[in-house]
Formats: sequence, C-alpha cells, structure tokens
Amino acid sequence: ATVLAANVTVTNGAASFTTSALAVGVHAITAVYSGTTNFGTSTGSMAQTVDGSGPCPTYTGNIAYVNASVPVGTNDGTTWARAFLTLQEALDAARTCGVTQIWVAQGTYLPTTYPIGAATSTSFGGGTLSSADFSFHLVDGVAIYGGFSGSGTETQLSQRNWRQNPTLLSGSNALNHVVTSANDGLATRLDGFTITGGRANATTQLTVEGQSFGGTQGAGVYLQNSSVTLNNLLISGNSCPATDFTGGQGGGMAMQGGASVLTNVAFVGNSAYSGGGLSASSTFTMTNGVFSGNTANAGGGGMIVSGGSRTLTNVVFANNRATRTDISGALGGAMTNNGGGTTLVNCTFFGNSAGGAGGVMYNVNGANVTNKNGIFYGNSAPTSPDVHNNPNPFDPLSYTATTTLTGTDPKFVNSADPDGPDNVWMTADDGLALQSNSPAINAGTAAGAPATDILGATRTGNPDQGAYEYNPCANPTAFALTGGGSLCTGGTGVAVGLGGSETGVTYQLTRHGTNVGSAVPGTGSA
Repeated sequence: ATVLAANVTVTNGAASFTTSALAVGVHAITAVYSGTTNFGTSTGSMAQTVDGSGPCPTYTGNIAYVNASVPVGTNDGTTWARAFLTLQEALDAARTCGVTQIWVAQGTYLPTTYPIGAATSTSFGGGTLSSADFSFHLVDGVAIYGGFSGSGTETQLSQRNWRQNPTLLSGSNALNHVVTSANDGLATRLDGFTITGGRANATTQLTVEGQSFGGTQGAGVYLQNSSVTLNNLLISGNSCPATDFTGGQGGGMAMQGGASVLTNVAFVGNSAYSGGGLSASSTFTMTNGVFSGNTANAGGGGMIVSGGSRTLTNVVFANNRATRTDISGALGGAMTNNGGGTTLVNCTFFGNSAGGAGGVMYNVNGANVTNKNGIFYGNSAPTSPDVHNNPNPFDPLSYTATTTLTGTDPKFVNSADPDGPDNVWMTADDGLALQSNSPAINAGTAAGAPATDILGATRTGNPDQGAYEYNPCANPTAFALTGGGSLCTGGTGVAVGLGGSETGVTYQLTRHGTNVGSAVPGTGSA
C-alpha cells in the first residue's frame, strides 16, 4: 500500500492517513514517525483487513466446510463439495457471514494472514509485521472441528474420527504462534486437531484486540484473556527457543488470564526455556490429558503455572525434563507451581527428571498444591526426586498428598512404551495402564474421585490410583469399516478392512450373523 502523504493528519497526537487502493486480504501497514531529538524516530506496524466477499451465501446450520483437497471451483464453503480450500477463508466467513461452526477435513493447513487488527507494540520497540506473525486467529463464539475424512459423506459431528483423519494446523517452524485467541469465551472451541511447528522467536510484541502477545511465548497456542474450550488436541513439536526468563515460555501453549477448559489434550515433545509444554498465569481445568517428552531449560518441563487456580484430573506426566544442571539447576521436571492453587486428582507421574530439584514438581511463592489418588514412580533429580517445596516466611506454601502411591512399583503394563504400540496417547494400549497385580488397584479414595478414567472407563468402588482404572473387561474401541462395494456375479470379491485396530483384540468379519473368513488379530493400526 502507498500512503498518500498529503492526506496525513495529526490530531491530539493521533495520526490518520489514506492509502491507495488495497486488494482483498490482510495488509501490513508500516508508519515511520519522528520528532525532535528528544523524541527520536520510531516505527510502528499494523494489519488492515480488506473484505471483498460481497453478499454472503447461505450456510446451512451456520456451518462452513474446509477441505484443502477439493477441486478448485466455486469454493464458498457452503458444502463439502464447495468447501473452502483454506481455514482462513472460513474464519473470514465466521466474522462476516454468521458462520458459527467450521468443519475441517484431514490435511495440513498453514496460517496465511495476520491476526485481525494486529499491530506491533510500540512499548516493546515497535518494529514491523512480518509473515512470522501470521496465525489462525480464533473468532469469539465459533467452534472449529477437525478430523473429517473429506469424503463428503459426514453430516454429523459424531461421524468424524480425529485420530484416523489427522488435521494439522502447522507453523512450519517459521511462525511465532500457530493459533491465537484474545478475549474469547467458552463457546469458542478448537476440537480435533494436531497443532505443530510453531517457533516463537520474535523480537517484537503484537497487540491484538487490546491484548499483548509476547514474541517468545506460546508457539503452538497463545491465549490472552480468553476462556475457550479445547478438546481432542495433540499439541506437539512447538518451541520457544529464547534462553532467559524474559521469554521462552510455553512451547506448546501459553495462557495468560481467562479460565479455559481442556479435555483430551496431549502436550508431546514441545520445548521452551520454562514451561516446555504449557505456561499458564490463569485459571483452567484439564480432564484426561497428557504431558509427555516436553523439555524446559530452567523449570517446568511439562508445565509452569503461576497465580490463578487449576484442577487436573486423569492427567499423565511422563518423561518430561527440566534440563539445566548449572549452579542453580533446573526445577520441576513435570511441573513448577509458582504460586496460586493446583489440585491434582488421579494423576500419574512417571520418568520425569530435573537437573536441580523436584523431579516431579517444584513448589514456590506460596503455591497451594493438593494431590489425591496419584502415582509417583521412576522420577529423578539431585534434590527431591519427587516433590521439592521452597517456602519462605513471608509467603508460606502448602503441599498435601493423600492416598498417593510414591516410590512403589505400580506394575504398569509396559513403562518402556508409555503410549503403547500405536504411538497414540489415551488409547487402550497405553503402557502406563495397570496390570492385574498392581498395588494401585482399589487403593484410591472415592470422595472427589472422577467417575471415569483417562480412557473413559468407569471407576467403581474405591477407585484405582493414577489416571488409568484397571478394567479387564473393557470394551474395545470401535473403528469404521473401509473398502467394500458392489460385487458382480462370478466376481472374486471386494476387500473389506477396518480404519484402525487394537493390539490384544481379535477381529472377525460376519455376514448376517455368520462368520466370513478367519479371525484377524489387531496390530494397532488399520
């Protein structure tokens, strides 16, 4: 865009200007301003959106469809056959055309525009917007669902399978934040995605909807003053590489303010200076979740939290690391509780480590932590392999553990393979489930325990300790049939299969109640 200098006006310190004609899309507009020698020269940047959609088409049920694989044609998002090719187009329709749900087919989607109204913060040195600032900017009240096959046959949310049809939101290791959210409420939902490839390494700070987004925080997901619903997510392979406390927080996700609700969310293989998986200065709840293989240099390999309060139920922390080993050492392999309240119910902590203190957790600055029906096993640190409390007389802290198995072998099914042969957390073959001779069986307290475990199995009587309830008669997972079709007389048949399978389960094809062919053992894959 070209600024028409003759049209620049300044009123009470606020400058306004007119640009040349802009094409449809989001444009970065940079302003360089100067004054006296005392004022100096500075640069600011903002994003301006030009909407060229014209009249809105009819979105039945207020649903817009996205499928990167459909042919290019009339891609207005009104049906699967006319699906948008990019998620950004659907987000634009949600802002301008009343769309309240977005259904996304399997595939990989990359942000292509700045958050709406984004500007660089002059209090952090100004600077200009760049393509590294692109992100998927959530729309308040809009639910986004991934995991559809893209076949065009799904008409109900229950027909999707987010694990079988991976739907990736990717930053390609080039974007500071893959997903951003500011001032959004609980009706705002992200459900059924893998979020990966965020790399928060910016020297500038963005302002979006009046909220500040640090350039070295929240590489995968960044929530500012938002209380959103996050379901069925794998947040993996994101990083905040900054090397000091001024940034580098929340490799997988950063939450500042708000009270979000997380269900069936896994943080796997993320990294940051602190809070490798998650950094949160907010209130939140997390039910059925995983922190696995996340790393932090200073502390909180899995997560670091401060202020607010949070409750984690049926959550696994496995093989997270706080790695620094210098004179102060790293603190809290699985988590660092830096003030606020943390309630842990039926959580499993295995194989976490810290280079300094607190292989499982490090509690400081008046943290109030309660831990019930947990399992601690195989964690390590030079000081306090499990829990390290660092109180001070001016800000006392509290840590209380009840009916928690600590140090005793819980008899996991296969601790060498925590996520099981299918390499997918929160499925029936998880290695941190309990064997029949586990001392954790029926050893928990029923009061306040969840009704189901991390896999959805019912807890009966006295619950088991940890995230998994021992259930020798659990029903196997149902998978969709694949193949099949019409068979002509004299033909040799058509192939029929399953979209997935579980180890330890045998599958038999039947026709009108009669077995056809031989039973086939599950392999953990299709």
